[in-house]
Amino acid sequence: MLRSKLKKTFKIGLILLSCIIILYILSQTIFFTWNPLRPGYTCFRFDNYDVYSRSDKIDTLFNNLNNIFHGIENSHDLKFIRRIEIIICEQSDLKRYSPLDPHGPLGIWPKTVYLPNSTIEKYRNPALSVKHELSHLLFLQNYGVFRGTEIWKKNEWLPEGFAMYVCNGFPYYMSKQEVLTGMNKYGIDYKVNSENIWSRKKIKEIPISARYSVYYHFICYLIEKYGEINFDSFMHGSFKEPDKIMDIFNEHFHISFNQSLFEFGNYLVK
Repeated sequence: MLRSKLKKTFKIGLILLSCIIILYILSQTIFFTWNPLRPGYTCFRFDNYDVYSRSDKIDTLFNNLNNIFHGIENSHDLKFIRRIEIIICEQSDLKRYSPLDPHGPLGIWPKTVYLPNSTIEKYRNPALSVKHELSHLLFLQNYGVFRGTEIWKKNEWLPEGFAMYVCNGFPYYMSKQEVLTGMNKYGIDYKVNSENIWSRKKIKEIPISARYSVYYHFICYLIEKYGEINFDSFMHGSFKEPDKIMDIFNEHFHISFNQSLFEFGNYLVK
């Protein structure tokens, strides 16, 4: 009887140990985001978010990000559904944790913001980097990862441009003139070739700093010309039905997307 109990206890213990080992191994891969184990990290809990760091202390700027959360919710007219976690890590860690090829801050559905130490050192204002990624996560939480993926895949300009807009152009801001100079460098003339600049192949040839700055100015142009309420309605409609985004664009702004790009070119040279 005793031997049977010991044997049973041993099996349970072995299973538990195996599960812990598996979870640990997974925590060092792309499953880190969804893994309950975060070996080597200390968790700091706040009202709306948790911060994970390999250090036993964090910068005081992380102590009060509540205003950013409320500001993002107000900008999008949405509420966060899931509690956010901010993970401060090394760039080398992030490359293991992410299925993408990240070069800086990264938001991963449904609730995780990765913030590399190199970003903190480079921009000296990581709160705005967090704000940028929170903009993405709020839409993904409310409209779903599959709809969000469809938007990013075909119309990256919308979520990335708006995230730049709510951060006042941070971190890649370039002036209109700098954008035009950069576009000319890559052989893009808005007056001649405007209908092609948003093709995935063409836009991906442009460095991220210039590309995101183009997106930012395009969002500014739409909001200035058509109003923030109209733009917000367009954006929510696009995330609800990403496959109809061009039709929704036409319905809200009474102009085709390609025509608006031509007008945007004139907006840049003013």
